[in-house]
Amino acid sequence: MKAKDIMVTDVPTISVRTTVAEAVQLSEQGSYLAMEPGTAQRLLASIRRNAERFDSTGTLPVLMASPTIRRHVKKLTERYMPNLAVISHNEIPPNIKIQSLGVVVLNAS
Repeated sequence: MKAKDIMVTDVPTISVRTTVAEAVQLSEQGSYLAMEPGTAQRLLASIRRNAERFDSTGTLPVLMASPTIRRHVKKLTERYMPNLAVISHNEIPPNIKIQSLGVVVLNAS
């Protein structure tokens, strides 16, 4: 995979990161995402809108998330967008150049 073949949709906004992080619940079996359905739908819609912008380019959209929420974001998106790669910054080799081409925003209602 070449760096020019990857288009990245970044999740740097505090509101999205905080919303997801606050929805992570801990149990004896581990952690899980307990997000309100309406919030989850708005988040998925925003991710989908950003990812669909790249359909016509033939490039692979990659969603960047912080390491603490990456696994939960992947679980949330995999049912609806199974081909969407969700990675964190620390998973990117140093020789790969990243270009942020969008930001996922969680709109109120």
